[in-house]
Amino acid sequence: MKIVLVLTVIVVFCGHVAEGAFGCPEGGQMTDYLRQQVLDFHNNFRTNVGRNEPINYKNNNFTFESGQNMYKVKYNCELEQYSAGPTSQCTWEANNESKAAGAVVIGNYFPQYDDTTPSHTFYNAMRQWLWEYYNERTSNETPTKANGMEGATLLHKYNIEVGCSFRNSCWINENGQPVKKRVAVCSYWRRGTNATNVYEKGVACKTDEDCTTYPAKCEPQWGLCVLKSQPPAYGRLSYRGLNLTGENNQSVALHGMCLFGTNNGDGIPFYVPSAIQQLKCNWNTNAFRAVLDTGNGADGGYIMTERDFPNKKHDKYRLDTVIKAAIEFGMYVIVDWHGIAGQIALYKLQATAYFSYVSERFGMFPHMLYETFNEPYNSTWTPFLKNYHLTMINAIRAFDKKNVIIVSPPMGDYPRNDTPIESPITGHVNIAYTKHFYAASHKLNSQYNPQKYLDAGLPLFVTEYGTTDHTGRTGYDAVEMQKWWDYLDANKISYFNWALENAGEQRHMCSALVNKTAVSDMSLDSKLTTSGRLVKTHYKNQNNGVSC
Repeated sequence: MKIVLVLTVIVVFCGHVAEGAFGCPEGGQMTDYLRQQVLDFHNNFRTNVGRNEPINYKNNNFTFESGQNMYKVKYNCELEQYSAGPTSQCTWEANNESKAAGAVVIGNYFPQYDDTTPSHTFYNAMRQWLWEYYNERTSNETPTKANGMEGATLLHKYNIEVGCSFRNSCWINENGQPVKKRVAVCSYWRRGTNATNVYEKGVACKTDEDCTTYPAKCEPQWGLCVLKSQPPAYGRLSYRGLNLTGENNQSVALHGMCLFGTNNGDGIPFYVPSAIQQLKCNWNTNAFRAVLDTGNGADGGYIMTERDFPNKKHDKYRLDTVIKAAIEFGMYVIVDWHGIAGQIALYKLQATAYFSYVSERFGMFPHMLYETFNEPYNSTWTPFLKNYHLTMINAIRAFDKKNVIIVSPPMGDYPRNDTPIESPITGHVNIAYTKHFYAASHKLNSQYNPQKYLDAGLPLFVTEYGTTDHTGRTGYDAVEMQKWWDYLDANKISYFNWALENAGEQRHMCSALVNKTAVSDMSLDSKLTTSGRLVKTHYKNQNNGVSC
């Protein structure tokens, strides 16, 4: 078998016209009946594996070690289209379109004279893939090894969607002779390997609390987790020129709050699902920025506590928690590597590993955006900072080909001719440049005016702004803040306020909440600071595409 960059499972059948109940384009050989059969086979086999139940293939009974966090697969019409491309050419090799999308393609040919039904052909193919994975799963071969990869992909812990296609009649060259065969393909977002960590070993779910990879409900009768998710306001985002664009090609903007640091006691209480739900339902925001602190703090920080990842107080766990909440409640989330100054080179390897992790686990969801560094003070753009961002972009794009990535230009005292304007990032799509400002310090008509970026054709995204001075400790400037809002709205530039924390005005004037505000009270006007009232009122008067 041949392996390609896009995971597609191929099987061949006689087909009917699609009926359309799944929402997929009609006219191909896939039918809604077959789509349902594909789902049933996937989910039945996942139940078998999760519960250590035997699977039979060619008179061989085999079982896998029982698994936890086994998720029920959903059908994806986009993935079906990535499968249809290869099958239309009588192959199961990924084409350029499916490769660019990050799909994964695997498959088989089947004899034309085989009188089994199309659904039975899929069933046999999946059993074959699992049998091969069973025999190869302890191998240390590289991910390019064919045998075992298909079954590993079918069971992959991050594969929760599938889309398939087939063609009934193909002439295939075998040993110099044309042979008539069927070909069938199923595409996924993640490639499995024949390693042993394809899925989590454990016990199949019995309660909702057993489902931890993504927000889910457990179906105990099957031992499978069922994803709980709402689409974000505008679907998957992309950039067209300067404009952030929704899936219906409309120009959009995101507005929301920055969570405070994952390692700071004033911000930690708000890394919970109920806070994210309130930001949507009570603050009328369509997005939030999740801040992964890297250094010291009340609870260590990601770098210091990385060795303690199994501990659920870990910064990484907190970020995972709110990312899952964004998926469940239909919010966009910016994953921010919240480094400053000299941490660029110091923690580059850890940043690369983190973005690889988070994009592999969550990158298939349209809710995701990435901010590769927070505030690189006194850094040069070329080659130092630009190369850092390119490293992070490549790490993310290995798993997430589509979602928006936001990169930070130099901040602070640096040569004004050393910016992305002179040397933008090229060769990548959906890249934006961040702008941070604080209204009492950074006047719109000063050196902080972002218009020069727009004039150069570079899209801007304000991942952090404040109503106070840049220290966050003195001086509100509501008049200047309104000027900034007017300018950003006129140019459809997204913006996020710093910060959702309960430090109170005495310590942080930029804090949205008064001292020691509980999560349950974060939407009460009586618990808002001057900055919090100003920002919440502004967001409540917007149309941000959300409702509860």
